Order: sequence, then structure tokens, then C-alpha cells
Amino acid sequence: MRPAPRTRTFYWHPSRFCWVQGLLPASLWGGTQTPTLEPMQARCLRYHRSRLTTLNNCPTPQLRRRAREGLAILTRHDTRCAMSQATEKLWTIGALLQWTSDFFTRNNIDEPRLSAEMLLSHALGCNRMALYTRYEHVPTTEQTTAFRELVKRRRENTPVAYLIGRTSFFSFDLAVSPAVLIPRPDTETLVEQVIRIVRQIPGWETPNILDVGTGSGCIAIALAKSLPGAQLVACDVSPDALTIALANAQSLGVADRIRFLQGDLFAPLAQPPTPGAFHVIAANPPYIATGQLRELMPQVRDHEPTLALDGGPDGLDFYRRIGGEASDFLIAGGLLIVETAFNQTEQVRQLFQANTQLGDLRIVTDAAGHPRCVLARKIGG
Repeated sequence: MRPAPRTRTFYWHPSRFCWVQGLLPASLWGGTQTPTLEPMQARCLRYHRSRLTTLNNCPTPQLRRRAREGLAILTRHDTRCAMSQATEKLWTIGALLQWTSDFFTRNNIDEPRLSAEMLLSHALGCNRMALYTRYEHVPTTEQTTAFRELVKRRRENTPVAYLIGRTSFFSFDLAVSPAVLIPRPDTETLVEQVIRIVRQIPGWETPNILDVGTGSGCIAIALAKSLPGAQLVACDVSPDALTIALANAQSLGVADRIRFLQGDLFAPLAQPPTPGAFHVIAANPPYIATGQLRELMPQVRDHEPTLALDGGPDGLDFYRRIGGEASDFLIAGGLLIVETAFNQTEQVRQLFQANTQLGDLRIVTDAAGHPRCVLARKIGG
């Protein structure tokens, strides 16, 4: 019998990183045969995965690129092998959920059960609760095929929110795409603080609010839905992000109270109708230091927009600009609030303190007790 074709893959040399021909059979990287491994090949795979994972975090771009190619080969093998083992099994919804949850767990995917539920409910066009009321139902071939493709992409660290095109924020659903950062629960702390403060101040029943760097529109939309008298302006430098934000505002019925403007930070407001137009300025700017981007989790580093992550050499570039310019657009006594990384709040507070027009600076913690937001008021009110 003619031997199966073989392909080149990575081999670790004590003194250099090089290619070696014929280490693994073609079935591991995309051939049509069912993947099977002999004990020696299995040991090779485990060895290479460990080495490639280490190299994927090395400082040399060429080695990182090759390491990612090698990991992609191993990922395709894992997925093909796991899927091929169950071709004869009757795939009920319950069986799909259990298998996928176990598969994600073995591959260190975050929230394996939740990921499986969200992907399967999306493939079937139902909500997650319906999965458990139809536990013994057998999906159609088309639905199973669509689900299998979603599982493969999740195994490659594509975020679930991008795969299903939506995420939950502040109790409502938002559309998302790779053009926008996926909203995090941490950002709800900022929204809650703005709502609490605005409701406490007499005369702020109809506030003007500016959302700087709106992305998916999550902050502006949450504030518009929670503060019916508010009028908002939402800015972003990315036209693709603004398209997503506008669609979200329209679907949630608040587009008539949010004006979307394209530009960098305050640039779209360089000539506001009147000085100090806003009661509140809120922002969740990029705050990851450039040198730390490659250390992020793969599902963030390789899939979410760098434009929404890169905060400059020390991660504070946007806070310097916001702290220096925001007071020009606030009414006397107006509120400036920004989200930060938990280890940046004191640095951001000091940056804002350098602006003599800002006072009453405070740090707010999130639900986990971590420092999350910095608040300041414009002096004079």
C-alpha cells in the first residue's frame, strides 16, 4: 500500500528553530484520512505543542509567526481527530452539549459549558433555555455542520461574541463584530456610577452626556436607556465601529437621542455650540501598554481590534489627552469619569490632578473590589 503523504512541520533543535521534513502524516494537517496517532507520534505532538506555546511568546517576530503556524497545524489535528471519533454517534442536543463542553475543557477554552450553549443555540436559532427543553432532539445535518464550524473556530480562540455576532451588556443584547471591542462587565461599573450621580444632582434631569471612544455604543446606549431625559453625543475614530454603534442604538430604540460623530477623542467637538456643553464626559479608552499587547490572551490579542487596545508605550496616552482637554467641554461642576486597568487608577488620578480645572478626584472599585474608575469634577459648581 502506498504510504500516506507527509508534510513538513516544526522540529525543535537545541541551538536553532528549523523545519524538518516528514515528521507527521498529512492527515494531521488537512488530508482526507481519519487522523490516527501511534504512541510515538502522540508523544511528538505533546512535545511540539509545549515548545511552540513557549515560542509563541518569544520576542522574535519570525519565531512567533512560525510558532503560530505550528500551533494552527496542531489545532486542526485536534479538531479533526475529535470530530472524527463520533461520526457514528446519534447527536442529540444533550450529546452535542456534553461533547463540546468536554472538548473545550480539554483545550483550555474559557467557560466551556457556556461557550457550548451559546454556540449551539446560535446554530439552532433558539435561546439557551430551549436547549434543555429539547434535550433529546436531533438537529438537522445543516445545523450540525454549522455548529461544527463554530466549534472549530472557537477552538482557534475566536471569541464567542464574534462567532454569534452579539453579546450581553447591562441586561440587553448588543451586536458586535471584529471592528469593535467586546463590552466587558467591568464597564458596567462606569455606567452605574454615572446613573447614580446624575439622579442625585438637582437640575440634571435632562443632562448632556459625551461618550468618548464609543466602540459598540455600549456606554452611550446604556445611559440613554437608563436616563430617559438625557441627550448624548458618542464619538469614535473608527467609521466601522460607528456603524455598529448606530445599528445597536436603532435596534434598542434610543438612536433619536444619541448623535454619533467620527473623530479622534474631542476632535469632532473642536468648535462646540457653547463652551462647556456637557454635564458628563465618560470614556473607556485603550489602556494596554504597546509592549504588553503580545502578552494578552490569544482570543484578545489575535481577534479584537488593536486600535481599541493600544494605549501607547505606558498605556496612559489617552488619559493624558482626556485629562488635559475634558474640562473645556464640561459645565461647571460637570463630571469626568473614565475606566482604567486596576493597576492604573492612581496614575490616572495624578494625571487628572495636574489639570487645575479638575477637582474632587475619586477612585471607584468594581464588583470584585478592584480599582476600576477615576472620577473628577470641573471646579466651579
